[in-house]
Parts: sequence; structure tokens; C-alpha cells
Amino acid sequence: IKPADTTISPRAVGEPPQQAGPNKGITIGHKELGHNFFTFMGWDDITGKPTVGALKALGLNDVVKDLHA
Repeated sequence: IKPADTTISPRAVGEPPQQAGPNKGITIGHKELGHNFFTFMGWDDITGKPTVGALKALGLNDVVKDLHA
């Protein structure tokens, strides 16, 4: 799954922000959250593939050859 393939409803993240209620004026930086998630997981945030470093840290050197040949 590539991040570019996923979408979220603008209303769910406050685009545009609500004008009244407990979420009034709040917008969630969902693109930054997505980037941070992929980075934390050790996945490339463009391709969605695990990074070489993440695979090696898990001892999956044979997978590195398949995904990053």
C-alpha cells in the first residue's frame, strides 16, 4: 500500500474546520501524521516498502534482495 493510494475524507480531518462544537477550528495535519507513521515503521513513505534498514534490523536480508534488487 502506497501512501498516495490512500485517501481520507477532508471532513474527517477538519478541512474546512468546523464552525461550532467541540472540534471548532481544529484541522488535523494528516499528511504529516502519515509521514511520521511510515518513518516510524521503517517504511518508505513514497513506495510503502519497508526500508533496507528496517528489513536488516529484523534479520530479513533475503527480503532485501527481493524488494530492493
